[in-house]
Amino acid sequence: MISTAASPLQTNLRLNNIFAISAKIKATKVGGCVSFVPPLSAEHLIHMKQITISLFCLSAFALSAIAQDTPAADNTRKNERDRSGETMTSGDQSNSPEDVKITADIRRAVIGDNSLSMTAKNVKIITANGTVTLRGPVKNDAEKTKIAELAQSAAGNAKIDNQLEVKASE
Repeated sequence: MISTAASPLQTNLRLNNIFAISAKIKATKVGGCVSFVPPLSAEHLIHMKQITISLFCLSAFALSAIAQDTPAADNTRKNERDRSGETMTSGDQSNSPEDVKITADIRRAVIGDNSLSMTAKNVKIITANGTVTLRGPVKNDAEKTKIAELAQSAAGNAKIDNQLEVKASE
């Protein structure tokens, strides 16, 4: 086994080198302080500037690449549609016991169906005056149809207004 510990002679040589180096460095007065660090040469300063500029450019390119990967969400039209009062929102849910029961029954049926995606399970179900409105995104036409069928079977003879939207695949 090879020992990695320094011998006393090697340690002594290192200490002598350190003292020899420190003897060559002269104290310089910088402002009101005394510094033992030698001033940088013009060549070193140019090299440091080049490195700093290179790092800045790389950072800018990396940030621009990250920004391009995430498109900005634009729900402006949907938000305007919802504020207009022409469409049903969750605030339009009736508090009558019959409507609340219909909504709860449909929600249980949708949540209990394991063939539906999490997106489909999170659709809005709004019942007011015996009319059920289904709103929100689903992944495909099959989910849209399945949720409408579940709503019709759970709601009995209530009218179903299916406003579900098939989400564009990415």
